[in-house]
Amino acid sequence: MAQKACRVGSLTSARVAKHFTDKDEPIFCVLDSFICKEQFKEELFQVINEKTSETLAGYVVRVKSQQDLFRAIPLALVKSPDIHFHH
Repeated sequence: MAQKACRVGSLTSARVAKHFTDKDEPIFCVLDSFICKEQFKEELFQVINEKTSETLAGYVVRVKSQQDLFRAIPLALVKSPDIHFHH
């Protein structure tokens, strides 16, 4: 079962990354998190939810932001003010 869950996560992450790279927008996936430009934050959540549903054959899962985690990232990791961390 754990392997299936990992596969769902991997497929979803790949689909999310493809969405943004097809638009020539940089996105960085780290485990179950994404780094993207701040202006794409809302689109990121929408795409994560859409691609998760596609991967799970229509099952709906709603991913929401954890803003407190963003505030906890050391400033040295955030090189640009337009980068947003989502977990």
